Amino acid sequence: MTRIASLQRGTAVACLGVAVVLLAGFVVAAPDLDDPAGPLAAIARSGTPGTISAYAFLVGQLPWVVGMLGLAHVLRQRFRVLSPMISTLALVGGFGHSVAGGFALVQLSMADDLSNASVHEAVIERLYSSAGPIFAVTMLGVVLSQLLLGVAVIRGGLGPRWVGGALIVWLLVEFVGTGVSTTAAVISAPLMAVVFGLLAYRLAGTDIRLWMTAAEADALADDEQPGADQGAEPARSVAQG
Repeated sequence: MTRIASLQRGTAVACLGVAVVLLAGFVVAAPDLDDPAGPLAAIARSGTPGTISAYAFLVGQLPWVVGMLGLAHVLRQRFRVLSPMISTLALVGGFGHSVAGGFALVQLSMADDLSNASVHEAVIERLYSSAGPIFAVTMLGVVLSQLLLGVAVIRGGLGPRWVGGALIVWLLVEFVGTGVSTTAAVISAPLMAVVFGLLAYRLAGTDIRLWMTAAEADALADDEQPGADQGAEPARSVAQG
């Protein structure tokens, strides 16, 4: 009983940690696609770091979604509305980012053939235009899931309240600041690592009963404190968050 719950908790913690490393690496190693010579030329010049960045972004999406589902899971009893909203929006964001990650791998291949860069860039432009609605929904899913998670943490759902505020600051830096200044990318990666690293740490320390069904939590409480009257109270306190 506790073994399965521990496995679920450990998986969520590990995935969140892996996602932090991969996505921070993506930000740090990403080439400057606003290069005057064109995005394909920038990717070609970036060499190995550019390749690592593209793959880190794509591979990081699955563990990011699993980690977000884990965070939403432990918040479900305290925030019955916010929790499913965070889960759903995170799934939408992860799916859309996977599409973008596929496009990034296509660009890597195109960057090996700069003699036809103008043709490739025209194809990329058409691809991004056709996928415009997907990327718009993706942005909405990612931003809103993180915003709602920040609100939940601020309201006392998981960890110190300042972590929720730092999460919202990271959102502004990543999705607003990076469009204004390249310096924002340098700030974004360590800030993300700190915020989600702390959330992973707090997730690892959550009560094991939060990862069980109500019946399993009640049975564990009965084992720890013999007697129906004594065992019922811990189960109710967990349910209340």
